[in-house]
Amino acid sequence: MEGGLVTVHPQGRHRYHRLASEEVAAALETLGGLAAAMAPPPRRWPHGEAFRSARLCYDHLAGRLGVAVHAGLTGRGWIAPAPGGWAATPAGEAGLAALGIDLAAARQARRFACDCMDWSERRAHLAGGLGREIAACCLRRHWVSRLPGEGEGDPLARRRLAVTPEGARRLGEALGVAA
Repeated sequence: MEGGLVTVHPQGRHRYHRLASEEVAAALETLGGLAAAMAPPPRRWPHGEAFRSARLCYDHLAGRLGVAVHAGLTGRGWIAPAPGGWAATPAGEAGLAALGIDLAAARQARRFACDCMDWSERRAHLAGGLGREIAACCLRRHWVSRLPGEGEGDPLARRRLAVTPEGARRLGEALGVAA
């Protein structure tokens, strides 16, 4: 932090560190490229790539899909930083309502919208009432579907998701999500 390479984002009792600039990221990517040439092949993801691609984290979208939805919402200016998390912008209110997101239900949650650190992607996905309502809408409209579990007693079975062709189209159009 003293060298200006990382910044800290406090969230409740947690402290999340992130890179301070694009220049720092570029330097690390360069070092990563050098290390990749000398390193052994990466290990396989323990829960399978499908689990890393799309899943539920409690009641909201996670994995690559959740991170992409969060990036789409911020990139389109549909949510903006607010005390304790995020607030919907006027453009976001209109866009989210057009997608069928129940904003009134999202506002009834303890927190409207906040970051949740994604353990597989090491970037934030969206939690809170808005995250819950986006996931519920995607399931209700069959933009994502639940994947079958590995068998009886599979603790991850209810969390596995796959993006449907309609979901890929709709999320791509609305948020620029490449699913």
